[in-house]
Amino acid sequence: MIAIAVAAALLAAEPAKDADAVVACLDITSDERRLACFDREARLLRDGVAEAAEAEFGEEQLASTREAVREEEQDRPRSIEVKVASLAYDDRDRAVFTLENGQVWREKKPSVGRIYVREGEELSVRIKRRVFSGYRMRIIGSGKIIDVERLK
Repeated sequence: MIAIAVAAALLAAEPAKDADAVVACLDITSDERRLACFDREARLLRDGVAEAAEAEFGEEQLASTREAVREEEQDRPRSIEVKVASLAYDDRDRAVFTLENGQVWREKKPSVGRIYVREGEELSVRIKRRVFSGYRMRIIGSGKIIDVERLK
């Protein structure tokens, strides 16, 4: 059973070209030899992933990559406006917003004043992607703006 789980994990990590070598390990009857086979194939897969990561290092600086990223970002919305389903505070007094769309966002740093919502009052926010990195949330109706990070 463990051998099948290991094989499945290895197959998910690499294309089918390496699948035959991993599947061949399943045919080995000796536990010790079968494990050695899986270990060998796992190392080969890991080394291939490491080489690919090394080859991609710094790629974001290339003009062709920057253009592809720019095109991809044009398809994504710059901001969203959504209602808040619930508002809570964590142990560091940072606001945690659960939105109606299922996303969960948290203040990056505790703000000066807490955000209060009266019973029956709806709270809406606009979350906007910043120019370089990160996100900023505006509490609609209050003018309050906070830096946030997405948790879920």
